[in-house]
Amino acid sequence: MSLPRTSAKDHDREARERIESRRRVSIRLGSAGIILLFVAGAGILVSPETVSALLFVMVLGLILVVAAFLMIRDVGGGLLKLRELTKML
Repeated sequence: MSLPRTSAKDHDREARERIESRRRVSIRLGSAGIILLFVAGAGILVSPETVSALLFVMVLGLILVVAAFLMIRDVGGGLLKLRELTKML
């Protein structure tokens, strides 16, 4: 069984789809991180007895936000590579 041949358009479309997928995941991670930060901050104001647990939740939220920014940085690099490839063609 032979594999179907893919054209340059197919490669470009697949690259754009991968970039868009990473962007969507990045947005979801960042949103979850921001929500965790605000919920933990509000929880500390409401219930100061659980500060240690809520600080852990805040750190988790920060980690998610940083991960989202790192994914966006990688997506930007992918866009630059895609532009360079299209200039060569």
